[in-house]
Amino acid sequence: MAAALALPSGGCFDPTFPEGKVACKVTADCPPDFACSGGLCFHLGEDGAVVTGTGTGGAGHDGGAGAGGSAGHGGAGAGGSAGHGGAGAGGSAGQGGGAGRGGSGGAGRDAGADAASDGGCAANLCALGDHRCGTNGLDTCVAVGNCMTWSSDLPCTGRKTCQGAAPSAACKCPAAPAGCTAAGNSCVSGALVTCAVDGDSCIYPAASTTCPTSEPCGGTFPSAVCTCPTKPAACSNGQAGTFCDATNKNVITCAVDANKCLTVTGQIACTSAPCTGTVGAATCGTCPAAPAECTQSGKVCAVNGQLETCGLDSNGCMANLGAVGCGSPQTCQGALPNATCTCPTAPAVCMNQVGKVCSSTGSTTVVTCGMTNGCLTTTGTKTCPSPQTCMGSLPSADCACPTVAACQSGTAGSYCDSSNGNLVTCTEDGNSCFSAASGPCASGLVCSGSFPSGKCVCPSVPNCPTAGKSCSGTTLVTCTQDTQGCFHEADTNCASSGLVCSMVGTVSGCNCPAPTGGCGSTPSKTCSADNMLFTCAANTQGCIQGSTTTCSSGQYCWTSTTACAAPTAVGYPTDLGGTENLGTGALAGEAITISVTSTVRSFGLLAPAAGSMVSMGLYSDVGGVPSQLLMSAQSKGVLAGTNTYAPTSAQAGGSLQIPPGTYWIAALYDVTTTIRATPVGGAMTTFKGVTTNFGALPTSLSSGSVFTQAGRETNYYILITQ
Repeated sequence: MAAALALPSGGCFDPTFPEGKVACKVTADCPPDFACSGGLCFHLGEDGAVVTGTGTGGAGHDGGAGAGGSAGHGGAGAGGSAGHGGAGAGGSAGQGGGAGRGGSGGAGRDAGADAASDGGCAANLCALGDHRCGTNGLDTCVAVGNCMTWSSDLPCTGRKTCQGAAPSAACKCPAAPAGCTAAGNSCVSGALVTCAVDGDSCIYPAASTTCPTSEPCGGTFPSAVCTCPTKPAACSNGQAGTFCDATNKNVITCAVDANKCLTVTGQIACTSAPCTGTVGAATCGTCPAAPAECTQSGKVCAVNGQLETCGLDSNGCMANLGAVGCGSPQTCQGALPNATCTCPTAPAVCMNQVGKVCSSTGSTTVVTCGMTNGCLTTTGTKTCPSPQTCMGSLPSADCACPTVAACQSGTAGSYCDSSNGNLVTCTEDGNSCFSAASGPCASGLVCSGSFPSGKCVCPSVPNCPTAGKSCSGTTLVTCTQDTQGCFHEADTNCASSGLVCSMVGTVSGCNCPAPTGGCGSTPSKTCSADNMLFTCAANTQGCIQGSTTTCSSGQYCWTSTTACAAPTAVGYPTDLGGTENLGTGALAGEAITISVTSTVRSFGLLAPAAGSMVSMGLYSDVGGVPSQLLMSAQSKGVLAGTNTYAPTSAQAGGSLQIPPGTYWIAALYDVTTTIRATPVGGAMTTFKGVTTNFGALPTSLSSGSVFTQAGRETNYYILITQ
């Protein structure tokens, strides 16, 4: 069924939408007001999930008709009250409103439909004409109003299935059997397959026949058949009987099988003599007696230690085909048929590789391992001269001097040991081996210099070329000289006590720094910025120094008190106890008085609940009427509770300094908004303003266009500092 949708102006869906005609997997696949059920989209509360709710029409304002809510499923909506001046229209499925002076009855709205309609048009799900594979067939992207969505599944015909991914999915034939391009026979995995073509031009296997083992499937499409294989070449002239093979060492038997195909049915090896006889009637001949050691083909060790080869000679008879001697250190090992010239077990010290190795740990003998006739063996030894020993590992061990950790340079010389400051001296003996001597420098000296020129010298004191006092930044350097002529340095950090290193007369010392930040010789305080307090005070050393303090969050530096404090409110910052509904279309303000020159920090208002948008402005007063816009905070959201808005001005930090006098705090709303005010019957004040639409506040007001209206005091205020 088709459900009528109530859409906002500018919506993207046609007022009618076909129920159950759009496929879906989840509700997000459906247009607004529709839910996914059973793979199709249905209108909320009708063919989909039932939504029960009752809408209530809104009250009309003077000058306009009240707008009714749309009908909710399961309950009638109550009509709105009549507005002044508008023509009334009956509510849909709800109770109509009164006819008083043109008011319209409001129709109840479905709560689920309101939520979907107010959300606007959902994003297009696809592009017009795209295709995708659905649950049971092919989906097509169609236009519903101005939005694109998927249609319900259209099953594929015949043997076709939906294949591919969106947007190019399509109903396609399944893959044809291997080799089939039309109707006919083809060999597929050894079977004879008969291919046919259906009404959708799909090629499919109509039948499959398993060919006998002796008659494999052969031939090309479309004429493949089960047939005998090519006659064996061993069956000379393609006939049955016995035949000699190409080596004359075997008798081949050929016969016709049950499928009338010629095949090889047997083979006999000729062990005593070659195959002989006529074609079709061949047999094995006879041979002379074989050597006693040659009972079969292979390798055997002869009595003289040679490696003998047994095998069939040119006549196919077992014979000694030759013998070779095993080269030293190999010997003949093993039995027929696998005897071989074998190497002896490799020396353990060689560890199965060639190269040089120490005969044992810490020894003075170097053993050389090498290959001889393919065998790993020792080929020589060398004794190391004292004090050298065999060092390293296979394959690169060799004679080397003992390692002296202190002398790794390979030459004689001296250097400083960084771990203890000792002077290390390395000397070389007659065998190119080194020894080391280490000792501390004399008292007052330090080891200096790199290898090979290290030596004991006076400590380096860059800041002390001579005895005396000098300044190095904030450090007072005192230099003295000992009896060895070495200088020593003593440093004093003047900054640690709040002092600086400076020269007074001809003597350097720790003294008070010059006052900073413009400080004089006495303590003082000034505001250096909106939220910064600059203080000149004496430190523990009695030196006047300046420091800057950043005010806490929400505080400013007051020039009147030279202290950080929160701004004070001017106007009505305390809840007046009641509420007032302020409509749109009017910029209205109430007067406040500033007693001394002040800096405005923000606008403020109190609201019992969230509204929509407000623009607030501060206007000057001319003859008791708002005149020039001094600052504003425009298009700000109204939230429940206290609302503060930073003003817009040409001065940094969003502040504005104003002299004493009368000013007007004015506000303009985009929709009717409830603001805190004095209760009904409470204190009244005079509001002045102009009629205007919501938008940029007028920069100036003409006294001729300003209206005057009595009203209850409203919780408007500004926050200032002095």
